[in-house]
Amino acid sequence: MIDKEKIEVIVWDVDGTLYKSDATIHHVFEEVRRKLLEKYWQRPYEGELKNLFLEFKERYKSTTQTLAVLTGLSLSEVTEKVESRLRKERHLSTDPRLVRMFRRFSYLTHLALRNGGREETLHILEQLGLNEVRVDDHYQLGPFLKVWGSIDDFYLTKPCPGVFDRVKLWIYKNLFYQPGEKVTSQTIDQIAAQVLMVGDKPEVDLKPAKEVGFQTALAWSDLPSSKLPDYVDVALPTVYDLERVLDLRARLGKPGSV
Repeated sequence: MIDKEKIEVIVWDVDGTLYKSDATIHHVFEEVRRKLLEKYWQRPYEGELKNLFLEFKERYKSTTQTLAVLTGLSLSEVTEKVESRLRKERHLSTDPRLVRMFRRFSYLTHLALRNGGREETLHILEQLGLNEVRVDDHYQLGPFLKVWGSIDDFYLTKPCPGVFDRVKLWIYKNLFYQPGEKVTSQTIDQIAAQVLMVGDKPEVDLKPAKEVGFQTALAWSDLPSSKLPDYVDVALPTVYDLERVLDLRARLGKPGSV
């Protein structure tokens, strides 16, 4: 179970977490994947090529990383090919319930971490209406102090440990570091439990987050606690249920609560 009294920062996955991908998106993603592999390998996707993809996907977890390895394309090239198609099919609109939840959580610092490009990530957050949640002009978008597109910002994809190490270091340097403080790996590790990672893919979003010391919440899952992997602290039937899980802090009148 999460220790909600410690949480000061939430890192949000985007796709599949802040909104549910529909069947069309899944179909288009699979179609782009198939065409990329067939073009590179000059053979039908079904059969041995599909098995090869699944074998490498088990190793890398990230579909983007797997496609880059199997096609020889860069992560940026794969991302642009995938996102250019998904951009045409992804039909999002303002989610009033999501906007309301972020307004309620204004006493927390929010960061977004998505596998993909930074501009597309910002565009998705705007489509969901989260730019309406004004906090400060220095924030990158709405309630988000920082928005990372892992390809543009890290040249890596989740679940690579390097992504989460860099996120943790950024959080420490920008939110917790005190001038003159001695910086060691121990002082950086001490702030990790104050960070909650929310995502919908256990092995991609949450396992590496737990490995750097973050608390973790699995969105859109009704698994009982007895069925959760040990690196998942809580399951949320919907992403909006995080409001219920953390509601005590709001009701106690924490700064910024409504």
